Amino acid sequence: MKASLLLATVLVSSSFLVMAGCSSTVSPPANSPKLSVPATIEFGKVRVGLTKDTSVRFTNNGTDALSITSQGFSASQFRLADTSQRTLKIDAGGYQDVRIRFMPTDSNSVAANDTINSNAGATVMALHGGGIALTRTLSMPATIDFGSVRLGLCEDSMLGMPRDTLLVMRNSGNDTLRISSVTAQPPWFTVISWSHTIAPGDSGLARLRFCPMQLGVVAGTITVASNATSDSILTITTSGNGLRYTPGVGSVYTFFAAVDSLDPATRKTVFIGAPGFHFDTIRSTNATFAGQGGLIEVSDPGPHDGYYKILPNGDVFMYGDGAPAAKNVFFGSGWWTLPMGSHSTNVSLFTGDTMVNGGAIKLHLEIVGSYLGDTTITVGSRQFPGSILQIVQTGTYGPSSKPNYQKGVQFIFLPALGYVGMKGFVEYSPVLNANRGAVAGLTAYMLR
Repeated sequence: MKASLLLATVLVSSSFLVMAGCSSTVSPPANSPKLSVPATIEFGKVRVGLTKDTSVRFTNNGTDALSITSQGFSASQFRLADTSQRTLKIDAGGYQDVRIRFMPTDSNSVAANDTINSNAGATVMALHGGGIALTRTLSMPATIDFGSVRLGLCEDSMLGMPRDTLLVMRNSGNDTLRISSVTAQPPWFTVISWSHTIAPGDSGLARLRFCPMQLGVVAGTITVASNATSDSILTITTSGNGLRYTPGVGSVYTFFAAVDSLDPATRKTVFIGAPGFHFDTIRSTNATFAGQGGLIEVSDPGPHDGYYKILPNGDVFMYGDGAPAAKNVFFGSGWWTLPMGSHSTNVSLFTGDTMVNGGAIKLHLEIVGSYLGDTTITVGSRQFPGSILQIVQTGTYGPSSKPNYQKGVQFIFLPALGYVGMKGFVEYSPVLNANRGAVAGLTAYMLR
């Protein structure tokens, strides 16, 4: 009985082995693709308004070709940098580098998923990034002091070059700062130019000019408009001091030298001199002459230099025989105090005898100065206040007991610019056989 069971077991086992040996007709398991990507992509911090691309390697670790049919991002801040990579085919064992872009819209942290659909199923890759807010920060000095500037510098190049000041504007933000306007008030402060764009961390300049229109300290403002993320309009204060012109060594006086004459016979005006310019150079601003010091010494083509100074009350102290604009106009000499500032009248400047015509004629002269009033004189495009003074010289010749000689001159003094000018003169002198006039507008002495 045991032998029979053993035989049956052997027969069954043999039969199974025979059947197994016939497996060459059954298909092996099918090949399959397999997508492998990083679990998480970290983009870090990116400035708002900018983008950051990161290359991610998509690898097919399967045994069949991988076909990616779509990619979907759960947050709008992430997307494919190249939209043609939305669908891909990757051979078995191959890979593709896919560029994913992060575009933050604010300073918040963003977490999202990239869902990749393919013939291997859906694969999810985590994405993370943060935004850095855009900043455009304008910083400037709170105040600008232009210091002391002489009146007239901006209007007349003979007085010198204007003094410009540079305003430094710094952008301490992380985005480009755009300056739309720079304006100044009041009009004696002006803006010449400015930098229209300033890169992050960089500085720009605005060139400013101060042209005083009055003596003393004046105040103003400079306003800068920009695309700064805060304080897009900034205003700073300005100040400057307008000074009266003080001549310096090398300064040049200029006057208009047209002259006309009245012919005694015909009583008609005869033009005897062509318009032109005459130049005197300042030799010293602290000269000594005829017992006086602290004088401005002016050269002259004639035999004498001119000497004068402006007194604290605005009067002009000058030597009558060689001072600016009085040269050879009057007979007689000596120190004169012209009441330009004190506004006095009938001030005696000279009384005495003088010889003319080589000593052939002796005149007893009296020279009187009187303030006439105020005026304005245009220099360049600007008007400046001035004082008008008239000097009248009367003389007596021979046995006559009444004056028989007279000459008059008008002077204009512009204290802001520091010059004295002869406006014109008229003369009547039967002794000198002369009856003539000369008025040529303003014969002004301009200082460089």
